[in-house]
Amino acid sequence: MTYYEFDTVEEANEANMKIMDLNSDQPRSERITLYAYAMYEHPTNGRAILEVGDTLNHGDILNGVRAMAKDEAVNIGYTIEDDMTSDIE
Repeated sequence: MTYYEFDTVEEANEANMKIMDLNSDQPRSERITLYAYAMYEHPTNGRAILEVGDTLNHGDILNGVRAMAKDEAVNIGYTIEDDMTSDIE
């Protein structure tokens, strides 16, 4: 996974919905799922990151957005939850 950092939670959520828009046949108003990826808010600075995989089309939505690895995101204060599906047998 790659983590993309946005200045605000609102910007991260909007980018997340735009990515889902690119990858869905239904308009946003008719979908149950609005977001493509997990989003994590920084606990103190109001910024947010998207946890992005490589399976969906991103168009140019993430162009110019700071990308980082998980360890860097954790080092700058984000709490990233582990994928709970790995615990399912």
